[in-house]
Amino acid sequence: MLHFKRLFSALLFGFSLQSIASETIIIGGDYSYPPYEFIDEKGQPSGYNVELTQAIAEVMGMKIEFRMDEWSLVRDALQNGEIDALQGMVSSAERGKQFLFSPPHAIVHQSIFARRGEPGLPACNNCGKTSRRTEKRHHA
Repeated sequence: MLHFKRLFSALLFGFSLQSIASETIIIGGDYSYPPYEFIDEKGQPSGYNVELTQAIAEVMGMKIEFRMDEWSLVRDALQNGEIDALQGMVSSAERGKQFLFSPPHAIVHQSIFARRGEPGLPACNNCGKTSRRTEKRHHA
């Protein structure tokens, strides 16, 4: 978290990145979340989030290392300070109390579609209703 706080401060306030550039930043990711994050056929981290993180690190002259694992394990590693940043975590008010978030690079809307006249979905008691977790829900 210390590396990320220094990086965040440098981005916001224009401090020198030299001290950050000399250290390796450990980035966590989910090894099984294509197309965003996954381990490719060569055993290397790959996906949209990985390529975006690599491009940012290159432009900023930062050294990074990926640690890909199950989502719950890398999430715990971030919370325990074992990694410096975690790519792909969705921001929420509750998570914002514990972690700093960058602006999102993607906005994902979840939708459920069903044929008219077919029986309803048994696990969908609140379909079509707005909740605090989602800004807008769509249904057919």
